[in-house]
Amino acid sequence: MNVYKNRSSHSASGRKLLIYSSNLLPYSETFIKQQILSLHGWNPVLIGERYAPDGLSLKDLNHEVMLADHTPYWRELVFRIFRKIRFPDPFVMRRMRLLYANVIHAHFGTSAVDFWPYAERLGLPFFVTLHGFDITIHKNWWESGHGGRRRVTYPQQLLNLAGQPTVMFIAVSEAIKLRAQDFGIPENKIKTHYIGVDTEQFTPGDLPIPKRKKRILFIGRLVEKKGISLLIESIYQLNQSFSDVELIIVGDGELKTELQNQVEHLKINNITFKGALSPAMIKNELNQARVLCLPSITAKNGDSEGFGMVLLEAQASGVPVVSSARGGSEEGIVQGITGFKFQEGNVGEMSLALQTILSDDKIAHHMSLAARSFVQKKFCLQKCTHYLDSRYLKQMT
Repeated sequence: MNVYKNRSSHSASGRKLLIYSSNLLPYSETFIKQQILSLHGWNPVLIGERYAPDGLSLKDLNHEVMLADHTPYWRELVFRIFRKIRFPDPFVMRRMRLLYANVIHAHFGTSAVDFWPYAERLGLPFFVTLHGFDITIHKNWWESGHGGRRRVTYPQQLLNLAGQPTVMFIAVSEAIKLRAQDFGIPENKIKTHYIGVDTEQFTPGDLPIPKRKKRILFIGRLVEKKGISLLIESIYQLNQSFSDVELIIVGDGELKTELQNQVEHLKINNITFKGALSPAMIKNELNQARVLCLPSITAKNGDSEGFGMVLLEAQASGVPVVSSARGGSEEGIVQGITGFKFQEGNVGEMSLALQTILSDDKIAHHMSLAARSFVQKKFCLQKCTHYLDSRYLKQMT
């Protein structure tokens, strides 16, 4: 394990927090970086096995970053042997002990079970945030080997964690909490905690919503659970009523070619695929959108949206939202006030909601104002992180 250290220029608290995620850090996990930046009174250490290809820059974190990239090559072989037998690599364990941490926080259940052999021996409070796929995918999907040979026992490993006295689970929404209970995790081991968004970073653009083009924005990975094919169907319907509506799709993924073929087959010429964009470019897209749509569905293997952080980012930016995302549509939208929720898979409902915001300037304007106010009051990143900080301290005592 190599160690790269970027020490904070300001004095840090004596309390040290280890934050673990396998890959450091893909753009889809920007929320982890934002949460770290909003921490006060802690000296965070971000730990992972590898850097994510073309991932987020970590230089501005101003915290230590420990990366297990296993140089020379034989170190990786040794590390993987120990991981296979679920025993901590002594070399890595020694590095962990030298960090003198007080609390550990793993993002995603899959990362948590990987890190548990180290956390168990450190004997520290261990928080596990469940985000979505890590708890919504059916147990038999994992056990059948679809997640890879190493994940066959993942459901049981996660339940074993739930039986450990030092472990506490955090659900990103009430919907995820209920799913975790269905999975077998005791209710008293799970707390719902919203991650929140930086309302100083996500602010309304200069152009008021009613003066914007009839532009619908989608942001997310191009995978089954995002329901993008349904949104394309909706655009096909909306084209019957509007000559100037457009859809911007931001993101990349395994379904990109399939979705582009769908657009071509339907002969739709007002949909643009922009691929994966940087946070700054995404903010620019939000500043031009009239409405954001997240038409999430439940995938065949059970995978579903945990919340849909983009819903909060859009509303903080004064953009009304339309969504069927579990958690997000129930907890992250004020129905008819900041946007519209619709029944999962119902293209007609989605089209009607989009048509209302696109065609009625007054409704769009009021939703824009209410959306930002709603996020500021309930989902401000600093307030949400302050609550998390109190959970850390409580577990330390």
